[in-house]
Amino acid sequence: MSLRSATGATLLLTLLALAAAPAWSATWYIKSDGTGDAPTIQAGITTSTNGDTVLVAAGTYTGVGNINIDFLGKAVVLISESGPDLATIDCQSNGRGILFQNGEGPASVLSGFTIANALETGTGGAIFCNAASPEITNNILINNDAGTGAGIFLKQSTADVHHNTLYGNTSGIFIQQNAPTVHHNIIVFSTAGEGVSCIGGTSAVLSFNDIFGNIGGDALCAVDGGGNISAAPEFCGIPGSDNFYLQGDSPCAPEQMGALPVLCATTPVEKKSWGATKALYR
Repeated sequence: MSLRSATGATLLLTLLALAAAPAWSATWYIKSDGTGDAPTIQAGITTSTNGDTVLVAAGTYTGVGNINIDFLGKAVVLISESGPDLATIDCQSNGRGILFQNGEGPASVLSGFTIANALETGTGGAIFCNAASPEITNNILINNDAGTGAGIFLKQSTADVHHNTLYGNTSGIFIQQNAPTVHHNIIVFSTAGEGVSCIGGTSAVLSFNDIFGNIGGDALCAVDGGGNISAAPEFCGIPGSDNFYLQGDSPCAPEQMGALPVLCATTPVEKKSWGATKALYR
């Protein structure tokens, strides 16, 4: 083989290897004091490109740029560094938490946050998802308020919603049209509305969720994919402590429902409410 042909073959192999290699991606590190790679979570997403990760340090995030956070149609992973019990988006009754409204797909991921105190008179409190289908996982949604879907609002969405804990929101998950998959979540103690409700011909599938104690009813719709229960989740912390780790005897423990795993044995100071199990579907 001549030098020229050998060089050409080497160049071809190099080009093929480059084509097969994954695209370069960046990680944008966000800190609550604004000294990270971008000053706010929204700035991190705005600066990112498809395939990037926005990694959020432990802390509490408030104010402009840290609420009403829009994914802007980008295939990015927004994830906390230390888990949902240490990274909080506190909306302070000034708006929503997270918005998916620009056709985001499964490569757009929200993971590892507590989202609290959202306030929206319309639809969607902690998480608003319209005509988008992201992955929503490992989040704690507490004390959020909205006209509909205070925890999560899903419209025209096939989102994968799993391993989240929804507690004490005015309502839980509202589904309008299309067929998201909702599994391994804890959806409990909504203060005014339902645990899960639907409108508009949805064929959403619920499986391995604990849906319990919601003032407006528990699961009022969707296809029963099996494994759902309606029982007190038995958290490690007493009500109001915001400790959502599971007791060893929690009915959610065998299938690891919710955002946090087992961390304690039975806690005597928390009253158990095993009572008569409510019907999930009616």
